[in-house]
Amino acid sequence: MKVSPSEVEKVINMLSSKKSPGIDGIRVQDIKYLRKQISPILANFINMCLTKGLYPDQLKSAIIRPIYKSGSHLEYVNYRPIAILSVIDKIVEKIVVGQITKFLETHNILTDSQHGFRKGRSTVSALSSFAEYVNEALDSGEQLIAIFIDYKKAFDTLDHNILLQAMHECGIRGPTNNWFRSYLSNRKIRTLINGVTGEDAAVSSGVPTGSVFGPVGYVMHVNSVANVVSNCQVFMYADDMCVVSRSKDISIVQKNVQSDFDNITKWAHDNGIILNFNKTKCMHIHSPYNKTAKNINRDNLTIIGHTYECLHKHKHNCNCIMLQYETNFKYLGLNIEKHFNWAMHVSDVCNRLRSVLGKFYQLRRVLHLDTLKVVYYALADSLISYGLIVYGRTFKSYIKDIKNLQIRLVKYLVTKKVKAACNKDYDKLFPICKILPIEKKVEYLIGLEYYYSNEYKEIVYNKYNTRRVREQKLKNVKVRNYYGKRTNKYLVPHVINKTDILRQTPKIHKIGLLKNKLKKILLDIM
Repeated sequence: MKVSPSEVEKVINMLSSKKSPGIDGIRVQDIKYLRKQISPILANFINMCLTKGLYPDQLKSAIIRPIYKSGSHLEYVNYRPIAILSVIDKIVEKIVVGQITKFLETHNILTDSQHGFRKGRSTVSALSSFAEYVNEALDSGEQLIAIFIDYKKAFDTLDHNILLQAMHECGIRGPTNNWFRSYLSNRKIRTLINGVTGEDAAVSSGVPTGSVFGPVGYVMHVNSVANVVSNCQVFMYADDMCVVSRSKDISIVQKNVQSDFDNITKWAHDNGIILNFNKTKCMHIHSPYNKTAKNINRDNLTIIGHTYECLHKHKHNCNCIMLQYETNFKYLGLNIEKHFNWAMHVSDVCNRLRSVLGKFYQLRRVLHLDTLKVVYYALADSLISYGLIVYGRTFKSYIKDIKNLQIRLVKYLVTKKVKAACNKDYDKLFPICKILPIEKKVEYLIGLEYYYSNEYKEIVYNKYNTRRVREQKLKNVKVRNYYGKRTNKYLVPHVINKTDILRQTPKIHKIGLLKNKLKKILLDIM
């Protein structure tokens, strides 16, 4: 598909002027200033490159800046190498990758298990799918074993030939595949630390960290891994992968997980990806009231990280690593526990909110109330909101702990006179500040998520013209325990039946208008 000058200009306008210039020294603001003149030239350049399947070497050089992650500052493995690319390279990448992404989504090529770098999906959608699967299993009295798989330097170790073959399997063929072969070859990097620049080094594997293509290329590279998993459910966000199996018979779960993990090990070897068995963890998830699960000896639930050589020898005289079981694990930013009750994550959110509260105590003296409210959304609301549609379904007593801290924060956003007027019921502060309390925000997020979907929405039909029929109420399903009350099949009808705007037809097409109306209704009915 040919690129037009208007497409190039649109991409240029979207570039952030704060980004550092690449090795050629060209700044984003320079390109933006000349966008009218340079857009036709770049469009013609991109079309020629794609037609011939070539990419010039001058645009393949990058500056590497190491960004500290954690651990000792003296260990190089504790730094993430971020590639600072040429502005021209970024423009070309954004246009080409944009067309590829559209092709992949239009033809539904990527596995449904993958949530990374896809439109309408995110870490929260991956967590929501995972939590729904676990809650449904626990509601049915089943046990689960989850493996949280860790890869060594996933983006840095990709073999280019294997990557190009994976792209071919995804439908990226012909001149476009040749263009990516040229794009990946003859790349050079130069490290920059404290103004000191190192010598050029050739790059023979991996994709540039910080590039537009990197994430999409990786997603295509690992797309086939879901095909080797036949007994378990897979949840993926780029290189974060979780494999889960469920059953009332834990021996069946163990067998399924071990079999699929062996298949993943073989796949990783064949596709040039290295599994880190020491950081790959297991978790036995079950209800605290499941007597069968409580009496199980975990030593009998061993999951072994067989090497490829061991699997090739059919596990003869095996001395491979046994994966370590954890009672809790941080997966995509949320603390997962063996009883799946979110107590540890709520505790973590509360601790971080207390830190924010200390900052508010100092800031209230120097900032205007309107500015302080902006700070609230930046520091406090962002903490509460991340993953709330998942962990917000926990016990009311846990949610109350967060709400108490939320009230203490909101009290800083009003005058002393307003605070004194609400001293008998601080819940009145939320409508005044136009901030949703946490329990209402959970309903708000669920309502928005399923407003445009027909999933979990079965209208109650009676033989007679009762008020319930006229109101178009949704059918509430029966569940076995409190885990069932956290599933979508239970919560979606429950939330929508409470709010008329969520049931009304025709639907509100503008999402911004829906958000405003729903928020106003939830604040008014407090």
